[in-house]
Amino acid sequence: MPSRPRSEAAAAGDIIDMATIEAASVLGIDDIAGSLEPGKAADIVVLDGSGPHLMSMQHLSSELLRHASRAEVTSTIVAGKVLYSNGAFTTIDIDRLRGEARAGPDHVREIVAGRRYKPLPQW
Repeated sequence: MPSRPRSEAAAAGDIIDMATIEAASVLGIDDIAGSLEPGKAADIVVLDGSGPHLMSMQHLSSELLRHASRAEVTSTIVAGKVLYSNGAFTTIDIDRLRGEARAGPDHVREIVAGRRYKPLPQW
């Protein structure tokens, strides 16, 4: 039986590079984004690494890729502005947004109702 080619997993650091500096390079913006350097635009996600699944931290890149999730996000910073911190959005009124989202289907129904074809009369 012929042997199968062995697949090789990408290193965690390579995967992070693909999502950051290499993505910026493909988009032609690596001079202004894609890495944390003075003068570059930066979006930063701050994670809480105190959970038991992240405690070893011997290989930080690998641990984050394998085990971190949105549950660890404590803050997000975009272009120097904190948009989310300690479980709360700082620039969005979530209650108002939820209300608008709930009202959305009713608003669409009202608009569409006037455009529907009326049933043909039965002769």
